[in-house]
Amino acid sequence: MTLKKGIVGILLLISLVAAGVFGRNVYFGYPKKISAACDVYYTFNPHVFPSKLYVVYGEERQKAFFSLCDALRAGESSFECSSQDIYEWCFRDDIIKEFFPVAQGYVSGYEPEIGYCDGKGMIKYNVPKYAFLEKETAFENDVTEVLRQYVRRDYSDFEKCLALYDYIEKNYEYDYEELDIIDKGNMDEFYARGYGTYKTFMDKKGVCDEISGLYDYLLLQCGVDALKYNGITVEDEKHAWSYVTIDGTGYHVDPTWGITNDMCLKYFMMPSDVRGRVFMAKTVKPAYFGDEYEADDVEFWADDDRFASLREGTYLDYDVKRKVVCYEVDDEVKEFYYGNLKSVPVYG
Repeated sequence: MTLKKGIVGILLLISLVAAGVFGRNVYFGYPKKISAACDVYYTFNPHVFPSKLYVVYGEERQKAFFSLCDALRAGESSFECSSQDIYEWCFRDDIIKEFFPVAQGYVSGYEPEIGYCDGKGMIKYNVPKYAFLEKETAFENDVTEVLRQYVRRDYSDFEKCLALYDYIEKNYEYDYEELDIIDKGNMDEFYARGYGTYKTFMDKKGVCDEISGLYDYLLLQCGVDALKYNGITVEDEKHAWSYVTIDGTGYHVDPTWGITNDMCLKYFMMPSDVRGRVFMAKTVKPAYFGDEYEADDVEFWADDDRFASLREGTYLDYDVKRKVVCYEVDDEVKEFYYGNLKSVPVYG
């Protein structure tokens, strides 16, 4: 019996060597459990980038930015980058703080003439590298936990938008203190607070630009195309919200006004003409685009109004099995069935 056990042990050892598992962490039987969980829930995705940005900026910039993301997660000091111009673009605030949130304030690029050379871009860590990596790891774990609690992989894109809208409305508040700092023009104090998606996620409060940026980021994490939209009212007040695409159709969603209006659905899944009326905007444009953006490059119009009746009420809950959203209108509870819902053109 002892000899037989010894032979079995030797054979097992040989098979492990052949498989090359030594030097790795091996968990017998556990990978199946992880795989099953990943089939149901989303895990953190370091590579998020709205498709409409890809249309404008192209594959080369996206590839460099993803290389930067990978380098940051590994604590490396450089990343693959094809040009000095793209190196500088990767560290633009409206790119890095939106799509790799923890980097905001903690890492930066050098002056392009110093930081870029021969296909390599240098990364400057503004805090000890181990501290940055700890923050990044904790952030990734927290994002994964939010997705696990609110979103399943078998959700439709509409359900993901609604689930994360629900998450934002229930867990975040508008940062009036930050707004007051902005209104007074105290920008040094404003930036010292760590303005951006990461700060809002950690503090559970922010202004419109931060709240919509966080909503977009979480949607991108679970495969819904989303990006921030900016507008200026007739009173010259700035505002930001989200532009999402589901079933190939665009809609405007304003998670900030949902927070400040007690879960009101008036600002959820709006077509462009409704967004324009409730916002009374004189200027509306997508965020992230600099002078290189041309209006004809990307289409942002939203012309479907199939969710119109939802905007009459206040959100209560939703039932994925029955495909209904429960909402309240004048103290009356109503149900909105969204399963196999056909598009309704704005202008009929």
